[in-house]
Amino acid sequence: VMKTFKDISWKQHEVFIGAIQGMLVLDNGIEFSIIAGPRTSSTPKAHGQLPSDFVSFEVAVFNEDCVMIEPILTYLDRTEIDILINHHS
Repeated sequence: VMKTFKDISWKQHEVFIGAIQGMLVLDNGIEFSIIAGPRTSSTPKAHGQLPSDFVSFEVAVFNEDCVMIEPILTYLDRTEIDILINHHS
């Protein structure tokens, strides 16, 4: 079963106050770090700290050895993130 944006688990970002971070690990070990909020390359649509409060997100992609395998991707919307997840699945 292919994972999508809906499968991302979210928490408060540990470094950027007021920001959120989502993590998703695929079966092949590829890991996505998705962030949104102040000092990130994201677009808010409402004032808040939920994924639904943002239109776009900043994404980093890592392999199983924690090496970044894509440049940091900025201002990606949900559809673009789903395409990225599918590309690495």
